[in-house]
Amino acid sequence: MKDVWNFVTPNSCGINRTEKFVNGSERYFLANNLKLNCEFFNHKIYGSDFAALVNFLKSGFCLNQAIGFLNLQSGDIEQLENNHWVTLAQGNFNGKNAEVTVFDGEKNFELDLLLWHKKAKKQGGFVFYRPF
Repeated sequence: MKDVWNFVTPNSCGINRTEKFVNGSERYFLANNLKLNCEFFNHKIYGSDFAALVNFLKSGFCLNQAIGFLNLQSGDIEQLENNHWVTLAQGNFNGKNAEVTVFDGEKNFELDLLLWHKKAKKQGGFVFYRPF
């Protein structure tokens, strides 16, 4: 983590955009000759396709990758902090519902991602690493 910090460094606003995380990660990969790509999905305030988000998450979980989740607005979900990155470790997707396991420091909980998708009023993002 100390090495990555030199490439993915928060500014006064933290790392408040997935592009900051992706660009820093990719510079780290190049500098260390790592065969990884950084895949990301931006959740837009209006018009994001929930099925596309679910497909993105499934593709990361199928690779056994944890997924970084940038939550800019909690959508009234008490366990989520605004303007905060957490880790998604697994998902349960059935029909139109999606439940994901969230790890945030020492706590973990199940999140109804469809509820977050419907209630969040700010853009958020999702990121995972794909080997190539």
